[in-house]
Amino acid sequence: MNTRRTWIAVVMLLAVGALASQAMAAGNLIGKWQMGNPEADTAPTLTLEFSSGGVVIFNDQIGAYWTSGSNLTIDGWNGQQVTLKYRVEGNTLYLTDPNGEQLIFQKAKY
Repeated sequence: MNTRRTWIAVVMLLAVGALASQAMAAGNLIGKWQMGNPEADTAPTLTLEFSSGGVVIFNDQIGAYWTSGSNLTIDGWNGQQVTLKYRVEGNTLYLTDPNGEQLIFQKAKY
């Protein structure tokens, strides 16, 4: 019985650790991102806002997102599910689509 409790505790710790690791990996995405220069007077062509709860708002659409390694999957992007490569460097977010095209966003200042 004691061994069973130990195994259950180990499995639970691994599950919690995996979830926490995924949340930390996605943590640098949290916030609002704008294509182009957020300091400019012109409206950005695309705005993304990632919440810690797995919700993303892009322009006037709402979807869900999750990460796995360097992959970012957004469900609801123009009514579809899309997986992009992502990389955050400081205040810059790089998204690369399956065709190799790259979108560059800057962290918005509220």
